[in-house]
Amino acid sequence: MSLILPCSIIFLIAVIITSPVLIDFLNLDIDTTGYTYRFIVGAIIFPSSFILNIYFAKFYLKRISKTKNEIELIGKE
Repeated sequence: MSLILPCSIIFLIAVIITSPVLIDFLNLDIDTTGYTYRFIVGAIIFPSSFILNIYFAKFYLKRISKTKNEIELIGKE
């Protein structure tokens, strides 16, 4: 659970950076077509997405292994 909050904050920052409405509202001068902008957004989103996917995969695999053991026990009876 400790990974969800920081990664969600990183995603919110990425949404703010990429939102055209917020860019216009805050009068930010950001070139959204440049390679630097694309690299920065990718560098923000990719690592946090990778970490969250690993975290949820571990959670899902734990749940599958518990139900698998229950099914095997029922079959042995």
